[in-house]
Amino acid sequence: MFSKTRLAVFIFSTKTSSAHWAAVKSISWADLGLPEEVDDCLNHPGQCVYGCFYWKTYCRNELLKLDMDTMEFSKYDLPPGHHQRSIVIVDSGEGKVAMFSTLGKESVEYYTFMQNGADKSHKWHLKSTIPLPVHGPSKFFIAGQAEGYVFLRHIIEEQDKTYLEYFSLEVKSCNIERACRTSGRIISWPYFGFPPSMSPRRIQGHGEVQ
Repeated sequence: MFSKTRLAVFIFSTKTSSAHWAAVKSISWADLGLPEEVDDCLNHPGQCVYGCFYWKTYCRNELLKLDMDTMEFSKYDLPPGHHQRSIVIVDSGEGKVAMFSTLGKESVEYYTFMQNGADKSHKWHLKSTIPLPVHGPSKFFIAGQAEGYVFLRHIIEEQDKTYLEYFSLEVKSCNIERACRTSGRIISWPYFGFPPSMSPRRIQGHGEVQ
């Protein structure tokens, strides 16, 4: 949770008969080297990779990290030009952390996050630039990641109509495929691992699945 002045971590404890939320860590924006008061510091939900949460700071070229083992916060610079970019932090395999970021409507950049030597300094390495399918005036945003895929939201505006497409980008192969297309700005989010009560067969009993 975050407010204008602080970022706090809560954990839901079930060790006692009365399960409850408890604050386990709190830190001020100033202690993180950010403005003392902000209206919107974090511009997307935290992404958990290898036991660490990551947030991009709003309109800044910085990434916040929370290590869930030590409950320590740290801050890293992003590659130049990421103030306004949409990013996602992913597991790239073999214990490595990677980042995908949009570059306008033309491409997605794929970075790996490397630790250099014993001084614990970190550096982003541009691994590849992936072309995006372009259909006239359009906008691409990163919608999230799950199960080894990054999902891209594509907004197409044609005359008086607006279309929305979702593309899946496989992290290992960097292949991009269109997942679906709708008319209008119907915002949705990817979800994997349906419980039995939400299996496609049961959902069809309550309405047609497209």
